[in-house]
Amino acid sequence: MNGVKSEIRPGVWRLRVYAGRRANGTPIQISKTFVSPEAAKGRARPGDGTRLADRELAKTVAKVDEDNEATTVRRVHALIGAALHQAEKWDLVERNVARRAWPPHTHGVQVTAPDRAQVRVIVVDAARSNRRSPPCGAWLVHALEQRDRHLAASLGKALAPRSGGPGERPAAG
Repeated sequence: MNGVKSEIRPGVWRLRVYAGRRANGTPIQISKTFVSPEAAKGRARPGDGTRLADRELAKTVAKVDEDNEATTVRRVHALIGAALHQAEKWDLVERNVARRAWPPHTHGVQVTAPDRAQVRVIVVDAARSNRRSPPCGAWLVHALEQRDRHLAASLGKALAPRSGGPGERPAAG
């Protein structure tokens, strides 16, 4: 596994580690920003924190290697388990020994729910992007009404149709 370290500004380093490829072929890179103690205090010179950044890069490379290794083992285990399962069905083997082996755990990503302000932005953006098909925005507002009447009321005001929008006639007056 390779890693790259580049100094963004004195004492601040960008660390990047190649972690494989996605299904569509694009590379996966893990990026981190490392700030040296000197830069944190506002007294950094070019090159400060090089050794500490090297250590942090080595830790990141080791972590990616460990995660990739566990993922590879899990994939191979699944492949062998599926092959043995089929062989067991066809009476080619007496039992599937892969059922007795436990592949290493992989570390999943911690998912957090958005807060009220983020939900409001998401819903307003979705409704505005779907002006020509407003049921999406209306559905979101309705769903939120069931959950939180105050939030839904403020979203309803934000999503109210505006006169003079695309495909609308100006109000007679």
